[in-house]
Amino acid sequence: MGDGVDIPKTKQLILYICQRMEDGPEFGSTVLNKVLYYVDHVHYLRNGQTITGMTYVKQQAGPTPAPREFLPLRQEMIDKGWISIKEREYLGRLQKRPVAKTSPDLSVFKPWEVAVIDKIIDVFKGINAITASEISHSELGWQLAETMEEIPPYTYLLSEGELTEEDIAWAKEAIKEYRASIH
Repeated sequence: MGDGVDIPKTKQLILYICQRMEDGPEFGSTVLNKVLYYVDHVHYLRNGQTITGMTYVKQQAGPTPAPREFLPLRQEMIDKGWISIKEREYLGRLQKRPVAKTSPDLSVFKPWEVAVIDKIIDVFKGINAITASEISHSELGWQLAETMEEIPPYTYLLSEGELTEEDIAWAKEAIKEYRASIH
C-alpha cells in the first residue's frame, strides 16, 4: 500500500484539511490523522482506492498514517514553510496543532474527491481528539490489528452484522459489473 503514496496530492490534502479546520479549537494532530484516515477509507469504499495511497497503522489513539510515510512528508512541509505545528494546552493536554501557512492547490483533486473530503471534514468539525479516537476505535480493522500493524483499506468494509439476501444480491451484481468493466 505505502509504496504508492501520492506525495503531492497528500500534501495538498493536509493543507486543505488544516485550512478548513483552522477555526476549531479542537483541531490538532490526532483529529488530522482521523480525517485523513476517513477521507482515504470512504474514498476507497466508493472508488476502490484511497486518495493518498498512505498506509494506516494501529496506534493507541486510533489509526494513523504510518509514521515512516507521514513524518518525513510533514517535516518537509514544515521545512518549506507550508505548515507549522503550534503546541498549546487544550483540555488539560498538549495539543500539536498543524497550521496551514499556504493555500492548498485543489486542482489536484477531482470535484467528487473534494466532495468526499468536505463531507469528512464537516463530520469532524467540533470533535476533539478524545472523541475522534473513540470513533475510530469502533472500526473492526483497528480492533483486529496489533499495535503498529497495517490496517488495509478494505477492512473499512468489515461489519459485525448478519449477511442478508439483499447483501448477497448486491455483491453478486457488483461483481458482475466489475467483471464487465475489465473486459
